[in-house]
Amino acid sequence: MRELVILDEAIDDLKEIARYIAKRERNRERGASFTKRLRDKCSEMAATEAVLGRPRPQFGYDLRSITFLNYLIFFRYVGERLEVAAFVHGARDLATAFAEREQRDS
Repeated sequence: MRELVILDEAIDDLKEIARYIAKRERNRERGASFTKRLRDKCSEMAATEAVLGRPRPQFGYDLRSITFLNYLIFFRYVGERLEVAAFVHGARDLATAFAEREQRDS
């Protein structure tokens, strides 16, 4: 089993997803519940011995993605770790989403 590491930027994504769902549904528990499902999927991915996902080098070094519900989970394998780098809604333009992340991080 790989160690699961959710990077700070991805944790920020989870917080934003939870806020968005809570506001839309007028129910904080739904937002928290949904982000728990995303985290659980990441744990499941880390427990899998196989190499998962589709390579996404255009968005970052060694990045891969996997779809879960309406979201893409972006991650990389680093030794015996699975690092989750981002959660992006599937309806978003990915080039724009990653450009915004770069601007925010700089």
